[in-house]
Amino acid sequence: MTGLLSVFDSFKDPLPNFTIISPAKPYRPQASASSGTTEKERIPLLLIEIDYTMWSERATEYLNEQHKLLAPQLQRSVAMSQDTWAFLTENDVVRACELYLINPVMQALSAEYKSIVCTGEHNIKKLRVDMSWFIQGNNDKRTTVALLEYKRRGYIDEKQFAICDESMAEEQLDKQKSLGKSKIIEKSNADYFVRQAAAYARREQCKYVALCDWSTLILLKFDKLGISYVGDSAHAAVVPQDSARKALLGFILEACEAAGF
Repeated sequence: MTGLLSVFDSFKDPLPNFTIISPAKPYRPQASASSGTTEKERIPLLLIEIDYTMWSERATEYLNEQHKLLAPQLQRSVAMSQDTWAFLTENDVVRACELYLINPVMQALSAEYKSIVCTGEHNIKKLRVDMSWFIQGNNDKRTTVALLEYKRRGYIDEKQFAICDESMAEEQLDKQKSLGKSKIIEKSNADYFVRQAAAYARREQCKYVALCDWSTLILLKFDKLGISYVGDSAHAAVVPQDSARKALLGFILEACEAAGF
Protein backbone atom coordinates (compact mmCIF):
# COMPACT_ATOMS: atom_id res chain seq x y z
CA MET A 1 0.00 0.00 0.00
CA THR A 2 1.30 3.46 -0.86
CA GLY A 3 0.21 6.86 0.35
CA LEU A 4 -1.56 7.83 3.54
CA LEU A 5 -4.65 6.02 4.79
CA SER A 6 -7.58 8.11 6.05
CA VAL A 7 -9.46 7.36 9.25
CA PHE A 8 -12.55 6.53 7.17
CA ASP A 9 -10.68 4.08 4.95
CA SER A 10 -8.87 2.49 7.89
CA PHE A 11 -12.15 0.93 9.02
CA LYS A 12 -12.22 -1.08 5.81
CA ASP A 13 -8.92 -2.73 6.69
CA PRO A 14 -7.94 -5.33 9.31
CA LEU A 15 -5.36 -4.53 11.94
CA PRO A 16 -1.79 -4.69 10.57
CA ASN A 17 -0.41 -8.11 9.78
CA PHE A 18 3.02 -7.66 11.34
CA THR A 19 6.00 -9.93 11.17
CA ILE A 20 5.88 -10.57 14.91
CA ILE A 21 8.96 -10.72 17.09
CA SER A 22 8.19 -12.96 20.07
CA PRO A 23 10.20 -13.50 23.26
CA ALA A 24 13.42 -15.46 22.69
CA LYS A 25 12.46 -17.77 25.53
CA PRO A 26 8.98 -19.26 25.15
CA TYR A 27 6.65 -18.37 27.99
CA ARG A 28 3.58 -20.07 29.34
CA PRO A 29 0.67 -17.62 29.00
CA GLN A 30 -0.61 -18.14 32.53
CA ALA A 31 -2.01 -15.14 34.36
CA SER A 32 -2.87 -14.63 38.01
CA ALA A 33 -5.30 -12.38 39.83
CA SER A 34 -4.39 -8.71 39.39
CA SER A 35 -5.15 -8.09 43.08
CA GLY A 36 -6.77 -9.67 46.10
CA THR A 37 -9.78 -7.44 45.47
CA THR A 38 -10.41 -8.64 41.92
CA GLU A 39 -9.75 -12.26 42.91
CA LYS A 40 -12.70 -12.10 45.31
CA GLU A 41 -15.05 -10.52 42.79
CA ARG A 42 -18.07 -12.64 41.89
CA ILE A 43 -18.32 -13.42 38.21
CA PRO A 44 -21.35 -14.31 36.09
CA LEU A 45 -22.38 -17.94 36.08
CA LEU A 46 -22.62 -17.76 32.31
CA LEU A 47 -21.35 -15.71 29.39
CA ILE A 48 -23.85 -15.70 26.52
CA GLU A 49 -22.69 -15.19 22.96
CA ILE A 50 -23.66 -11.94 21.27
CA ASP A 51 -23.01 -11.37 17.57
CA TYR A 52 -20.27 -8.75 17.23
CA THR A 53 -21.46 -7.92 13.70
CA MET A 54 -24.33 -5.85 15.12
CA TRP A 55 -21.68 -3.47 16.50
CA SER A 56 -19.76 -3.57 13.21
CA GLU A 57 -22.95 -2.71 11.33
CA ARG A 58 -23.71 0.15 13.72
CA ALA A 59 -20.19 1.47 13.10
CA THR A 60 -20.63 1.23 9.32
CA GLU A 61 -23.86 3.25 9.48
CA TYR A 62 -22.21 5.87 11.67
CA LEU A 63 -19.11 6.16 9.47
CA ASN A 64 -21.19 6.55 6.32
CA GLU A 65 -23.35 9.21 7.98
CA GLN A 66 -20.31 11.18 9.11
CA HIS A 67 -18.60 10.72 5.73
CA LYS A 68 -21.63 12.27 3.98
CA LEU A 69 -21.39 15.21 6.38
CA LEU A 70 -17.72 15.60 5.38
CA ALA A 71 -16.59 15.19 8.98
CA PRO A 72 -12.96 16.39 8.98
CA GLN A 73 -12.02 13.80 11.62
CA LEU A 74 -12.58 11.03 9.07
CA GLN A 75 -10.28 12.67 6.53
CA ARG A 76 -7.27 12.69 8.84
CA SER A 77 -4.48 10.20 8.28
CA VAL A 78 -3.75 7.20 10.48
CA ALA A 79 -0.34 5.72 11.27
CA MET A 80 1.17 3.63 8.52
CA SER A 81 1.78 0.01 9.43
CA GLN A 82 5.27 -1.09 10.39
CA ASP A 83 6.71 -4.27 8.90
CA THR A 84 7.57 -5.83 12.25
CA TRP A 85 6.44 -5.47 15.84
CA ALA A 86 7.96 -6.89 19.01
CA PHE A 87 5.29 -8.30 21.29
CA LEU A 88 7.49 -8.98 24.30
CA THR A 89 5.46 -7.27 27.03
CA GLU A 90 1.96 -6.02 27.75
CA ASN A 91 3.18 -2.52 26.98
CA ASP A 92 3.99 -3.62 23.44
CA VAL A 93 0.32 -4.53 23.08
CA VAL A 94 -0.67 -1.12 24.46
CA ARG A 95 1.57 0.72 21.96
CA ALA A 96 0.28 -1.24 18.96
CA CYS A 97 -3.35 -0.81 19.98
CA GLU A 98 -2.93 2.92 20.63
CA LEU A 99 -1.62 3.48 17.10
CA TYR A 100 -3.74 1.14 15.02
CA LEU A 101 -6.93 0.49 17.01
CA ILE A 102 -7.66 3.21 19.56
CA ASN A 103 -6.56 6.24 17.51
CA PRO A 104 -8.85 5.57 14.52
CA VAL A 105 -11.74 4.77 16.86
CA MET A 106 -11.24 7.99 18.84
CA GLN A 107 -10.97 10.08 15.67
CA ALA A 108 -14.24 8.61 14.43
CA LEU A 109 -16.02 9.04 17.76
CA SER A 110 -15.00 12.68 18.03
CA ALA A 111 -16.85 13.50 14.80
CA GLU A 112 -20.12 13.20 16.76
CA TYR A 113 -19.07 13.24 20.40
CA LYS A 114 -16.98 16.38 20.77
CA SER A 115 -16.55 15.93 24.50
CA ILE A 116 -15.57 12.25 24.58
CA VAL A 117 -12.24 11.62 26.25
CA CYS A 118 -10.06 8.51 26.34
CA THR A 119 -7.73 8.23 29.33
CA GLY A 120 -5.24 5.65 30.55
CA GLU A 121 -4.75 4.12 34.00
CA HIS A 122 -8.09 5.33 35.31
CA ASN A 123 -8.48 4.87 39.07
CA ILE A 124 -11.68 3.14 40.19
CA LYS A 125 -12.02 2.90 43.96
CA LYS A 126 -8.53 1.52 44.70
CA LEU A 127 -8.39 -0.35 41.39
CA ARG A 128 -6.89 0.88 38.14
CA VAL A 129 -8.17 0.08 34.65
CA ASP A 130 -5.88 0.45 31.64
CA MET A 131 -8.24 2.65 29.64
CA SER A 132 -11.60 4.33 29.98
CA TRP A 133 -13.82 6.43 27.76
CA PHE A 134 -15.88 9.14 29.37
CA ILE A 135 -18.05 12.08 28.32
CA GLN A 136 -16.98 15.39 29.81
CA GLY A 137 -20.16 17.21 30.83
CA ASN A 138 -20.98 20.50 32.48
CA ASN A 139 -19.43 21.41 35.84
CA ASP A 140 -16.64 18.88 35.20
CA LYS A 141 -19.11 16.00 35.47
CA ARG A 142 -17.70 12.86 33.86
CA THR A 143 -19.77 9.89 32.74
CA THR A 144 -17.80 6.73 32.06
CA VAL A 145 -19.23 4.87 29.06
CA ALA A 146 -16.71 2.07 28.40
CA LEU A 147 -13.58 0.45 29.84
CA LEU A 148 -10.72 -1.56 28.35
CA GLU A 149 -8.08 -3.80 29.89
CA TYR A 150 -4.97 -4.86 27.99
CA LYS A 151 -3.29 -8.24 28.33
CA ARG A 152 0.01 -9.63 27.09
CA ARG A 153 -0.28 -11.12 23.61
CA GLY A 154 -1.45 -14.73 23.71
CA TYR A 155 -2.99 -14.50 27.19
CA ILE A 156 -6.60 -14.42 25.99
CA ASP A 157 -7.91 -17.85 25.02
CA GLU A 158 -11.53 -17.66 23.90
CA LYS A 159 -12.19 -21.31 24.81
CA GLN A 160 -11.59 -20.59 28.50
CA PHE A 161 -14.52 -18.16 28.55
CA ALA A 162 -16.89 -21.06 27.71
CA ILE A 163 -19.27 -18.71 25.94
CA CYS A 164 -22.71 -20.25 25.50
CA ASP A 165 -24.94 -20.03 22.45
CA GLU A 166 -28.02 -17.87 23.02
CA SER A 167 -30.34 -20.77 22.17
CA MET A 168 -28.93 -22.84 25.06
CA ALA A 169 -28.55 -19.99 27.56
CA GLU A 170 -31.62 -20.57 29.73
CA GLU A 171 -30.96 -24.29 30.14
CA GLN A 172 -27.25 -23.77 30.77
CA LEU A 173 -27.85 -21.00 33.30
CA ASP A 174 -30.19 -23.25 35.28
CA LYS A 175 -27.48 -25.92 35.24
CA GLN A 176 -24.82 -23.51 36.52
CA LYS A 177 -27.16 -22.34 39.28
CA SER A 178 -27.68 -25.92 40.40
CA LEU A 179 -23.91 -26.50 40.34
CA GLY A 180 -23.30 -23.25 42.17
CA LYS A 181 -20.41 -22.18 39.96
CA SER A 182 -19.57 -20.34 36.76
CA LYS A 183 -19.15 -22.12 33.43
CA ILE A 184 -15.97 -20.06 32.86
CA ILE A 185 -13.01 -22.40 33.41
CA GLU A 186 -11.95 -22.02 37.03
CA LYS A 187 -8.49 -20.55 37.74
CA SER A 188 -7.95 -19.97 34.02
CA ASN A 189 -6.82 -16.68 32.54
CA ALA A 190 -10.41 -16.03 31.50
CA ASP A 191 -11.55 -16.52 35.10
CA TYR A 192 -9.09 -13.90 36.36
CA PHE A 193 -9.81 -11.50 33.50
CA VAL A 194 -13.60 -11.65 33.87
CA ARG A 195 -13.28 -11.13 37.63
CA GLN A 196 -11.15 -8.08 36.89
CA ALA A 197 -13.63 -6.77 34.31
CA ALA A 198 -16.55 -7.39 36.67
CA ALA A 199 -14.81 -5.51 39.48
CA TYR A 200 -14.26 -2.51 37.22
CA ALA A 201 -17.80 -2.62 35.83
CA ARG A 202 -19.44 -2.83 39.24
CA ARG A 203 -17.37 -0.10 40.89
CA GLU A 204 -17.73 2.27 37.95
CA GLN A 205 -21.31 1.16 37.15
CA CYS A 206 -20.27 0.72 33.54
CA LYS A 207 -21.77 -2.15 31.55
CA TYR A 208 -19.32 -2.09 28.67
CA VAL A 209 -15.84 -3.61 29.18
CA ALA A 210 -13.34 -4.80 26.56
CA LEU A 211 -10.34 -7.14 26.93
CA CYS A 212 -7.57 -7.04 24.33
CA ASP A 213 -4.22 -8.79 23.80
CA TRP A 214 -3.86 -7.63 20.15
CA SER A 215 -4.55 -11.11 18.78
CA THR A 216 -7.99 -11.30 20.40
CA LEU A 217 -10.62 -8.72 21.35
CA ILE A 218 -13.35 -9.73 23.79
CA LEU A 219 -16.31 -7.39 24.25
CA LEU A 220 -18.28 -7.87 27.48
CA LYS A 221 -21.68 -6.38 28.18
CA PHE A 222 -22.87 -6.73 31.77
CA ASP A 223 -26.59 -6.36 31.04
CA LYS A 224 -27.70 -7.19 34.60
CA LEU A 225 -25.19 -4.94 36.36
CA GLY A 226 -26.11 -4.12 39.95
CA ILE A 227 -24.48 -2.40 42.88
CA SER A 228 -23.17 -5.54 44.59
CA TYR A 229 -23.00 -8.03 41.68
CA VAL A 230 -22.71 -7.88 37.90
CA GLY A 231 -25.42 -10.51 37.52
CA ASP A 232 -25.75 -14.24 36.87
CA SER A 233 -25.23 -13.77 33.14
CA ALA A 234 -23.55 -11.34 30.78
CA HIS A 235 -23.07 -11.13 27.03
CA ALA A 236 -19.72 -11.65 25.34
CA ALA A 237 -18.38 -11.40 21.80
CA VAL A 238 -15.09 -12.68 20.40
CA VAL A 239 -14.03 -10.32 17.63
CA PRO A 240 -11.61 -11.38 14.87
CA GLN A 241 -8.74 -9.00 14.06
CA ASP A 242 -10.18 -8.02 10.70
CA SER A 243 -13.26 -6.58 12.42
CA ALA A 244 -11.68 -5.13 15.57
CA ARG A 245 -11.87 -1.45 14.62
CA LYS A 246 -15.50 -1.47 13.54
CA ALA A 247 -16.69 -3.69 16.37
CA LEU A 248 -15.00 -1.56 19.04
CA LEU A 249 -16.35 1.64 17.49
CA GLY A 250 -19.90 0.24 17.41
CA PHE A 251 -19.51 -1.08 20.97
CA ILE A 252 -18.58 2.38 22.27
CA LEU A 253 -21.27 4.09 20.19
CA GLU A 254 -23.86 1.83 21.84
CA ALA A 255 -22.31 2.58 25.24
CA CYS A 256 -22.62 6.33 24.63
CA GLU A 257 -26.24 5.97 23.57
CA ALA A 258 -27.04 3.73 26.55
CA ALA A 259 -25.62 6.45 28.83
CA GLY A 260 -28.00 8.98 27.29
CA PHE A 261 -25.63 10.73 24.89
